[in-house]
Amino acid sequence: MDEAAVFYDAPRLASRDLPLTFSPLKIILMGNSWCSRSQVGNFLLGESQFNTEVEPETCLSFRGQLMGKGLVIVNTPNLLLPSISQFHLIEHIEHCMRLSAPGPHLFLLVLQPETFTEDHRERLCRILEHISDQSFAHSLVLKTPRETPGQNPASLGALESMVRNCRGEFLWRRTTKLSDIWQFLEKTLTENRGRRVSSEKFEEQPSVDPQVPPSE
Repeated sequence: MDEAAVFYDAPRLASRDLPLTFSPLKIILMGNSWCSRSQVGNFLLGESQFNTEVEPETCLSFRGQLMGKGLVIVNTPNLLLPSISQFHLIEHIEHCMRLSAPGPHLFLLVLQPETFTEDHRERLCRILEHISDQSFAHSLVLKTPRETPGQNPASLGALESMVRNCRGEFLWRRTTKLSDIWQFLEKTLTENRGRRVSSEKFEEQPSVDPQVPPSE
């Protein structure tokens, strides 16, 4: 698989043609490194809003603009830690979905191949499934640039499987431009007929889903 973004053929929408429900754009960051997620969030916002050195104990969100459209970035704590309790895991999931109400357009999965394991992949998949059966259709893997030079960016087993879970969609951080993220957002909106991942069930009373794996 090439290091560039993998895009399927789909009708393109110019920014002026996007429906009003597409603004502001809402993106939830997930992954196995707070520093990497925060760097990506700041890259999208065009300014340093997230502190890359200090990881908070709760979800954070900031507003900005992307390609002239309003933007909301929600950054999550590390939901892939095996030490996180079931209670706090569900609490973080519900919080990030409420911050993105009425629902995110995209889950941006910022993953580091060196530290992303099969256990991480299974846990991340169950988190996305807990949120919605439509989550994978709204997900994109963004690989951070810590692989060894010349390594195939989709060669590692757990990460390769995660990319397949997300319909083969990924971007390579060191070559990604804002326009690449925008293009994927346009394509995602087109393929999903303007629908986002609804946060409605998280705005009602909380519930613990046994499908989300508890801490080990």
